[in-house]
Amino acid sequence: MKKNYKIKLSAPIPFILLSISLMYFANLEDLAVYNIAFISTGIGIATFSISFSFLQYQFSPYKALLQYVSNRHLIYCYAVVFIAIIPLINLIINKTYVPAAGIFCIPLLIYGAILLPIISIEECNPRLLMEKNLGMNNISRYLNEFKSVDKAAKEKSEKLEFE
Repeated sequence: MKKNYKIKLSAPIPFILLSISLMYFANLEDLAVYNIAFISTGIGIATFSISFSFLQYQFSPYKALLQYVSNRHLIYCYAVVFIAIIPLINLIINKTYVPAAGIFCIPLLIYGAILLPIISIEECNPRLLMEKNLGMNNISRYLNEFKSVDKAAKEKSEKLEFE
């Protein structure tokens, strides 16, 4: 199955460069006062980006074709949550690292907030859904299941006695 995703590997590079430049130019000692803001901002961005991406599934006109949330979408959601709790983990390790972690993670979370709805839109694409559901493996599996059910039904009908 050919996957035609619009997401390029070079897309997060500007956000990574922004994170690095913010860490370079920021005075991290002065930002220690904002530890709570760095932690809550990251978690807030992650919460809303994940919620809005799942709303895309909910409002999809092809919701009847969706059997489950895609693994790809879930992996990116887990990644966004992990990036969001990095400042919190740094608070546990050493609270002087929280501003650096927050400054580095917030642009990456913004990229995640842009990326997750795009992934949801792609996963709700009816062409992609049809390719997944109508693949040769799925058709072969259905035919094998149908053959076994049909054989069982024939055997059951042969055992019936008609007068």
